[in-house]
Amino acid sequence: MISDEVERALCVRLAEAIYESNLSRDAIITYEMLAKRVGESIENETFNYCVNLLATSPKVRLLDMHFLFFDPSDAEHIGEPIADNEVRAAIESGYLIDPRTGVQINDYKRHLEAYFTRVVLPEEPA
Repeated sequence: MISDEVERALCVRLAEAIYESNLSRDAIITYEMLAKRVGESIENETFNYCVNLLATSPKVRLLDMHFLFFDPSDAEHIGEPIADNEVRAAIESGYLIDPRTGVQINDYKRHLEAYFTRVVLPEEPA
């Protein structure tokens, strides 16, 4: 499926970092964490391509992508998970409805941070 040798090798390193470590099934995995584990920069296009592939391709999907929402009116807000369907609605409409206040946020992308959880493999024990 992955024809480029460099991309394939990086995807394998990422898979090892996700599954051959002490990450629990519900651990929050960030771009930064993955980059550090495989010795890559989050600015690296190949790294970002491979993470995206592992989060979106049905054939090699190892990651589920989710988002944290940071309140635009509170600079100290630590972020909280936001429902995937709310993010999907924001992408479709071009704005996000603040889940706490109901206020429309037009620059919503500035207030979201992606994170991942690992996909549970069929052969994993329960």
